[in-house]
Amino acid sequence: MQLSKLDAELLDLALDDYYGLGEVRDAAKQLMPDAESEAVVAMCKERLLAYVQTGLAEIFVERMTRDEFRLVPPEEVASTLNSDSSWATPTGDVEVVAMLSTKRAEQLLFTGGRNA
Repeated sequence: MQLSKLDAELLDLALDDYYGLGEVRDAAKQLMPDAESEAVVAMCKERLLAYVQTGLAEIFVERMTRDEFRLVPPEEVASTLNSDSSWATPTGDVEVVAMLSTKRAEQLLFTGGRNA
């Protein structure tokens, strides 16, 4: 699998720590400044779903005031990504949806997208 620059940037964000979907959206928007916000979110949903399906990322949910993430089961990932609230900037004690890149993503990034 060959990674695009955008894929490499998004996967790299979440290599060492959980990265909220609102933060993923904002990072993608910086990489695509001319794109409409709705298009950026749609692209992020599509890419993150593909990352999960190919073992490059996992999606987690946590309470903002706790540091306890729970893995979103594979059968719930699409509906979680499609929920507008998953992409909202968190405020207060709310559930935050986040991504975390996998070791497979780290290996792919390290090899420059070769030999996936």
